[in-house]
Amino acid sequence: MNDSLEKADVISQLYTIGSTKSQIDRLMSEAHSLNDSVDEEKESNLDKTANDLVAFQARCKAPKAFPQHPISRAKTEVSLGKVEKKFSAKNIINGVLLGFATIAFFVLFVASSAAGIFGDFLESISTIGTLGCAAGWFVYGKNVVAAVLDFVNENKTYKAELKKISEYVDKMNLDAFTGEWATFDNAFNECVEKCRTEHDKAIERLAQMDEKVVKKALNRLEVIESKVHALETELSEYDVIHPAYFDLAYEIARVLETGRASELPSAINIALEDKRLNDEENARRAEAERREAIMQRAAEDEARATRAHNAAMERAAEAQAKAAEAQAKEAAKQSEIAQKQARDAERAASARCAGCANWSKCSYTAKQNAGACGAYRPR
Repeated sequence: MNDSLEKADVISQLYTIGSTKSQIDRLMSEAHSLNDSVDEEKESNLDKTANDLVAFQARCKAPKAFPQHPISRAKTEVSLGKVEKKFSAKNIINGVLLGFATIAFFVLFVASSAAGIFGDFLESISTIGTLGCAAGWFVYGKNVVAAVLDFVNENKTYKAELKKISEYVDKMNLDAFTGEWATFDNAFNECVEKCRTEHDKAIERLAQMDEKVVKKALNRLEVIESKVHALETELSEYDVIHPAYFDLAYEIARVLETGRASELPSAINIALEDKRLNDEENARRAEAERREAIMQRAAEDEARATRAHNAAMERAAEAQAKAAEAQAKEAAKQSEIAQKQARDAERAASARCAGCANWSKCSYTAKQNAGACGAYRPR
């Protein structure tokens, strides 16, 4: 301590040093937080630019579909018919064989009728065979003829539709398709070019916004550095304590002010000791909080385990109770069955006793115990 300074002057200077040092600390903290602020603003600018690009792309409408080629359009407007063969070789063979059989039986019928040499029996057989084969041929032949006629008609339709497509393709104008394709291509390329141009502009705007953010931060940093430099210059003018103790200026001043020390060296030592004790107390408090948190988590884990165990025990008890209830129901059922069987046996014994020849000679007690009677004698 400068001997020429009074105690009040020393305390006043210490408070001034403490206040100035606090201002420097606040400014340095602000300088350190500028980097995070710049990153946040840059991220915000990037999000805004991306949203603007998405909105622009939504407004820039590209062609939705390629122009349809005339041949594909022809297939869409004129559907080709499908010719199906609805007859089979088996039906044709059966029809032909039945036709030949019909003709053979008919010739046999005519010959037997004209010559009269085969008799009425053969004539009847030939008549029945002719009529049966004719009916069979009619069934198969009708299907074959219908299928052939359908095939011919569908073949005509198929050829007519092919002719329509051929005429359509001959009449269509490929130049029109070329023009449609050119229009589509121009519109698509125009939309792509607009999007590319807007993207370049957006990137340029983003760079400008980021540049403004950085420039603003740098300007603020310059102001902070200027203020810090001025405050540090101001602090350098004070020699009441060593600069290493500037952070304790407030504490040293309060020690002197409260009379805990009358000399500056003693006040510095007391302030250092107070700081050490405070640091130890803070460390002890932090350790206590950490242990308390650990114990709290352990207690919560134990409580959860206890709840889970109790729930498991309750479920086991419920299951055991249900099993006991089911066992009791089964026992009651078996008891009811046994009682019914006993009643049935008693009724059977009573009926057997009533049909005994010695029934009138037995006592009431003996009749009640008819099942054990050994003197049964049918009437």
